[in-house]
Amino acid sequence: MVENDSKYEKIRTECRQIAATLAGTSQKTKVLAEKIICNDKENYTLANGLGLFDPIREIPLPEIRSPKDFSAREILSLNTNEIAQVLHVFSDLVDRHKDYEYEVEEWNGSFTKVVLGGQHTIRTLKNYRNRKLTLDDYPLPEVWRGAVKEINLTVQKLIEILFYFDVKQFTFGSGKQEWYKDLMTRLFSINHTELEAVFKKTPYISHIRSAFSALINEFPREDIFALCRDIAAYIYQETPVHLFAEDYEKLNKQVHHFGRHTSCLVDAKEFSFWHRNLQASIYDEQSFKEGFLIRYALYKASKYKSHASLQLADFERAFNLGLVDENELFAELCGRPLSSENLKLLSNPKRHGHNDLVDCQTINETGRKVIDRIVEIEVRRGDMTTEVSHLAAKIDKFSGTKFFVDILVGAEKDTYVRGYVFASENSTKKQIFSHLLKCCYLADGEDENTLRELLKGVRVTEKQLIDAAMYSPQWVDLVEKYLAWPGLKSACWYFHAHVNETFSADKETIVARYSPVSPQDFKDGAFDISWFKEAYSTLGEKRFNIVYDSAKYIAGGGLHKRAQLFADAVLGKLDLQQAENMIHEKRNKDYVLCYGLIPLGNEPMEVLHRYEFLQAFLKESKQFGAQRRESEGKAVAIALENLARNAGFGDVARFTWSMETEKMKSIAPYLQTVSVGEFDLKIGIDELGRASVVAVKGSKVLKDVPSKLKGNEYIKEIKAVQKSLKDQHARARVSLEKAMESGDAFTINELQNLAQNPVIYPLLKNLVFKSGDHLGYFREQALVDAKNKYYKLKPKDNCLIAHPVHLYAGGEWSAYQRGIFDREIAQPFKQVFRELYRPNMDEIEARTISHRYDGHQIQPKKAAALLKTRGWSVSYDEGLQKVLYKENIIAQIYAMADWFSPAEVESPTIEGVVFRDRKTGKGLTITDIPEVIFSEIMRDIDLVVSVAHVGGVDPEASLSTIEMRTVIVVEMLRLLKLTNVELKGAHAFIKGMLGQYTVHLGSAVAHKMASGAMHILPVYSQHKGRIFLPFIDDDPKTAEIISKIIFLAEDNKIKDPNILHQIVD
Repeated sequence: MVENDSKYEKIRTECRQIAATLAGTSQKTKVLAEKIICNDKENYTLANGLGLFDPIREIPLPEIRSPKDFSAREILSLNTNEIAQVLHVFSDLVDRHKDYEYEVEEWNGSFTKVVLGGQHTIRTLKNYRNRKLTLDDYPLPEVWRGAVKEINLTVQKLIEILFYFDVKQFTFGSGKQEWYKDLMTRLFSINHTELEAVFKKTPYISHIRSAFSALINEFPREDIFALCRDIAAYIYQETPVHLFAEDYEKLNKQVHHFGRHTSCLVDAKEFSFWHRNLQASIYDEQSFKEGFLIRYALYKASKYKSHASLQLADFERAFNLGLVDENELFAELCGRPLSSENLKLLSNPKRHGHNDLVDCQTINETGRKVIDRIVEIEVRRGDMTTEVSHLAAKIDKFSGTKFFVDILVGAEKDTYVRGYVFASENSTKKQIFSHLLKCCYLADGEDENTLRELLKGVRVTEKQLIDAAMYSPQWVDLVEKYLAWPGLKSACWYFHAHVNETFSADKETIVARYSPVSPQDFKDGAFDISWFKEAYSTLGEKRFNIVYDSAKYIAGGGLHKRAQLFADAVLGKLDLQQAENMIHEKRNKDYVLCYGLIPLGNEPMEVLHRYEFLQAFLKESKQFGAQRRESEGKAVAIALENLARNAGFGDVARFTWSMETEKMKSIAPYLQTVSVGEFDLKIGIDELGRASVVAVKGSKVLKDVPSKLKGNEYIKEIKAVQKSLKDQHARARVSLEKAMESGDAFTINELQNLAQNPVIYPLLKNLVFKSGDHLGYFREQALVDAKNKYYKLKPKDNCLIAHPVHLYAGGEWSAYQRGIFDREIAQPFKQVFRELYRPNMDEIEARTISHRYDGHQIQPKKAAALLKTRGWSVSYDEGLQKVLYKENIIAQIYAMADWFSPAEVESPTIEGVVFRDRKTGKGLTITDIPEVIFSEIMRDIDLVVSVAHVGGVDPEASLSTIEMRTVIVVEMLRLLKLTNVELKGAHAFIKGMLGQYTVHLGSAVAHKMASGAMHILPVYSQHKGRIFLPFIDDDPKTAEIISKIIFLAEDNKIKDPNILHQIVD
């Protein structure tokens, strides 16, 4: 207003002079001043279409009319009785096959058997995604097709019934505007009361709907399109245009619409059914033209607030067919209520699942122009938002070095938002600039020369460029070349990799070029010292310090400090004593992680000192909870890996055993007798490897060190050494068992060195080793088997501590068991007599889940205490889990806890065991799990079931197969003289007086025919958590199954009102 009014000319001139004076004070001021001085430039606003299109111009639409004298009754022609007859035929068909058992795929990839009539609907055979389903995707396809032919079910009748299914999903008129109810009555004349009664009286109504939804896809699309076209045109013709944009619901603050659905009349069920199916049934160019124009008319009538089933890709096709022009494409992308969502999809279609947009050349080019203009306007903003801020906030990706420079200039010395940036229409300048910088990429054909040309005459410092490259690393390659800083890219990605945040696919690919360390290991705190040294030496100290300072922009909070701490440690800037103080006093895990990276000094025992310091920290963590213990244990494991690499070892296992051997060398003097007064003292080690302080007076061995010597300095020393050897003995027992479980290999030299260790060898000599196909005890570079035969080991041979899996495969398991009894060998841990667990047929058939221990009720605290000693942890999202990093496998236990039943005072019950890929989270097939891992996981769970079971007994769940339960149920039925139960496959079929039911013999899930699953929650704690049965198999799941069968077989005796309601409803 001021700009165009002549009476303000004098003020405008003075303002321009002031602006020109201030323009030179900073780059930021220069940008803002230019907006005042250069007023001859076109001012882009939404009113002038951002200089891209005419917002007033509209595309001409032909008259949308239905055929002459057409009404909805021509398609919706069935009366209530006719609808009931069709539904009755299919309901009877489902009832005749209600006992049909078939296999379906669950969401997690496992397979289970279900009964047709016992499910809420007909379930697909496979877990299909993103495709149209036909009857072939369901059981008994020919049965349903036969019924279609028998009653001559036409496409018109089918789509009419599907329409009624859609509109009856929600109660008609509930929470709707009065004008809407009047309009629907006038257009469709649906007798909702009668229709509701038919649906309610028809058994298996959801089964029928799922069959019909698949059946419609088997009819010619031409026929479906013609029906939908005529009725959609009728809707448009007969509805007052102004109503399409109105809210047909009585909205309140609690109502939310998700996705593309709105509360506009266009999206009402009675309307959206037809334009949605109109879009789905397009079959050629002509049908697209007709369908597009009808849907566009509805879109326009909604004042562009509802998509009306239009997709962005439809506009591309419409443009190619001459239905819309470029002006319309511009309007769609920046001039309408849904433009911001369109830009979000268009600027990164693959990310948002719209891969069809990738090939839309015209709309992508139009979108690029729109995005460029929006960014051009937004980067010149001040502190106030602009007309396009809401559009800029939704842009996911755009290109151009020009914009990169504009963002730097506009931001000047402003900092960036650390971590995740959530941009919206009300975002501050700092937020929107941070968002745009993260979304800005190099355009094709641009290089460092482009950047050099754009920066001429522009005041941008090296520090600004480094900050921007660190914040948005897609620019680091260009900045490195422009600044001529070799190593900048490597240093930048070093910091990004070592920050604890999610890896994108692009980031993972780039980091893999520099380091073999996996993304998950980086997240856990791993450090690639070789990468760091290379980046540091190439970049140099001065430049590296600049990058070091800019690292604060790459993550929220103080996450960047860990990468900086790692760098300080490697460079020797971190004092060893300071690190030990932080670890000991604060238990700071970041200092634990970098402890092994501090350069080693000249002290010969320093490596051993650090090793024992970390072991002491790990031992102290036992006093804390499971989660803290797990995180500290993980930190120590990584610290030991770092220390091993720092000390020149290839892996941590060899480093560990080397340190344990070195330990004995360091305490060798204490094994010799030293006189203290009248007493001779030394450390003695017995045949089991246990150390003690031996005190001798004259020729008499004392039971303990005399109390009068306890203040002596040497006594304190020798006592400390004895304690450390005791710790070593305990560590060695645990380490050897872990080595067996993880399949760690020992070289012959390593075993020979360990054989010289008087603490470890007594443990080692009683274990069975495996080398190739040979099994035996390690003796003087040879393996001695159960028959006392020697196998001379070769220098290159490696040995594993044999697992029962290997003993079973070798066929000599029982021979070793007999030998241990005969020779009275005491093994350091259960090896030869260790339990072996192999997948059973139920688990192989289920593929991805084990139900072996389902239904067992466990004591949570006791179970967690047991499992945490076996490397398990508690996840709030996933429950109990064990992570096997080497094999990239996660084992998880699911447990049931229902707080809305009598079970709220119960302990949780096991519901399944699954294995997942550690990196992808995808379920793994049980047969693909290494045999040793499967056996150890099942052994852990068996231990919990045996020791932490609420009843305090071992329920022998491994006998609980469906076959065994079938035998038990047969005997139970005979004893109780129940004749209304039949066993077929994996189900018990029950004919009660009030209904017919099924109970699954594996999961114990009960279903009522034509109704779906029944909620009968078990209370497992009867008789101290166990219901004992007079049969071999007496686990709680079997008890639950038998209880439910008896319960439903005598349904006339049921008193529980909730269960009775499920039966009679």
